Amino acid sequence: YPVPPSVASIHRMNRTAHHLHPMGSLNTKPDWFLKNTLGDILIMNNNPHAKLLDFGNKQIHQYWVDATVEDILDKPWKADGIKIDNCSTFQMHPLERLMFKQSVKYPNADKWDKALNGFVASVTKSLHNKNQLVMVNRTNVRLKSGEKAWLDLDAMNDAPDVIMEEGAFAVSWGEGDVQFYSFDEWKRQMEAPGKIKKSSVALLSHTDLRPGENGKDSDGRPVSFDQIFSYSLGSYLLAKNENGYRTLFTFDYARKDGDYKRISWIDIFGELDLGEALGSARIVNDKYNRVYMREFQKEYVYVNPTDNTQSNIPVDNVGSGMKKLVIQNSNTATARFTENKITLKPHHTLILLKAAEQ
Repeated sequence: YPVPPSVASIHRMNRTAHHLHPMGSLNTKPDWFLKNTLGDILIMNNNPHAKLLDFGNKQIHQYWVDATVEDILDKPWKADGIKIDNCSTFQMHPLERLMFKQSVKYPNADKWDKALNGFVASVTKSLHNKNQLVMVNRTNVRLKSGEKAWLDLDAMNDAPDVIMEEGAFAVSWGEGDVQFYSFDEWKRQMEAPGKIKKSSVALLSHTDLRPGENGKDSDGRPVSFDQIFSYSLGSYLLAKNENGYRTLFTFDYARKDGDYKRISWIDIFGELDLGEALGSARIVNDKYNRVYMREFQKEYVYVNPTDNTQSNIPVDNVGSGMKKLVIQNSNTATARFTENKITLKPHHTLILLKAAEQ
């Protein structure tokens, strides 16, 4: 489920200078940058070298494409695709980037996201004309405004090949070793692949923990690496698009040692064989309307995305030979399962293997 290498080349949109560009150096074009109320150029994450270009300026669209072609495509090792980072939809979380609060030209979600969608569509069209795949990191589909921005881009003529959610289901950002999003935010992320009609969706979950470690979540509750990983994987299995564009998943870990320092392969990616989905994700029933399940040819997946333990959840079609998949120390094992009801703790996944046909 990792993002395929054909779209793994990275080129950031917020480059500050390109001295050989025919349109000249960006350092000579102060009007091309976004400003705050004091007239200062906006920067990302307090990094003075990451100055924010006015992505609504069509001259910048062309400048970016020309620079990308020169830097990446006009090379002997020509890339198969471009991943565009830092195309975040608008959000106002107090602990997040101050640039959203400070932008004079795009001070709210409607203005910010409309301009950024225009940038993404414009450069995607140009890169498609160069036979390039395009992957764009949008994030924030968990928010109402973010979901709207994703859907608005999907309605445009030149949607990218892959849209990425860099923080899906469980994330290392914030306090503790992991943060679990609220039910409503989780639900928007889980439903996003089914709503996006013109692009694949790539979902990235992550934690500060290493395999085998235990820690605490952002609310101080005990968590383990295996719980976080299985919850993220189960959420992805609910979200996975069975028809049309593919849904991609990867899981980064040990981020207290630094982000993206490893190829995050976990053996279960190659071992898990659920078969085709027999329908979409759904609530268990009206009583358990915040516990979701999905049936596959070979397995059932149950996910509790809430902050509360859910008890006496009915299980479909329990029969002899059914087994429970156990993820322990990043390895998998099976255990006999004969119950007709289950209990799921907060932010837990249960995968049940159907009895093999005789």
